[in-house]
Amino acid sequence: MDRLLAIVFFLFVMILANGQDISRHEADSILQLLVKAKPGLDRTELLLSSAEFQIFKPGEYKLDLDSSAVYIVEAKLINKGINSEEVDGYITLVESYLTRERGERQPAKEMVKKAIQILSKGKDKLKLGEAYFELSQYYDFTDSKQFPEKVRLVELAVQSFQQSENIERQAAGLKFMGDLHQSNSLYSRCYHRDFTSEIRINSIHMKEEVFIAETQLYPLIGKNV
Repeated sequence: MDRLLAIVFFLFVMILANGQDISRHEADSILQLLVKAKPGLDRTELLLSSAEFQIFKPGEYKLDLDSSAVYIVEAKLINKGINSEEVDGYITLVESYLTRERGERQPAKEMVKKAIQILSKGKDKLKLGEAYFELSQYYDFTDSKQFPEKVRLVELAVQSFQQSENIERQAAGLKFMGDLHQSNSLYSRCYHRDFTSEIRINSIHMKEEVFIAETQLYPLIGKNV
C-alpha cells in the first residue's frame, strides 16, 4: 500500500511540475503572434511561453531544448532595452527549467532561488508561485530532513497562487499538498476547507480534480487529530 501511494504521489508530482497550461494549438497561436509582435513586454511573454512549451512538451528532443534556448536569448536581448525586473525574474525561472532538463540540477536550483528573489519584489504572484513550486521539487519528500522545507515551499506556492486568483493552480497546489501530507501520515492537514469551497464555486475545469481530492481525503480527516 505504501509503495502504491508513493508511486501515485510521484506521478502527481510530475504532472504538477511539468504539466504546462500551453497546448499545441495555443503554442501554434503564440508562434503566429510572435511573427507580428514587436520588441517589448508582449514579445518577451510570447517568447518565454514558447520556450516553456518547447521544454515541457511530450517527447522532447535536444532540438526542442535548443529552440527554447534561442527564445530565452531573444527575451534577454529585448529586456536589456526595457529593463523589466519582472521579465528578468521570468527569464531566470524559464532558464532554470531548461538547465534542469539538461541535467544540471544544482545550477538550475540556484537559478530558481534567484528567480524567487526577483519575483518576490514584483506583482506577478502566479510566476512567483510557479517559482516556489519549482524549488520545492529539489527536496525529497521521503527524506525527513528535507520534508519540512518542501512543505514550506509548496505552502508559499499555494499562497502565491491564491494571491494571483488563479483557481486552477490553487486547486492543483492544494491537491499536491494533500498528497504530500498524506504520504507522511499528516492526515489532519490534508484538507483546506476555505480553499476547496472557493475552488468548487469558481473552477469548472478543476471540479473533477477537487471531487477526487475530497473523496480521497474525507475518510482521513481527524485520523491523526
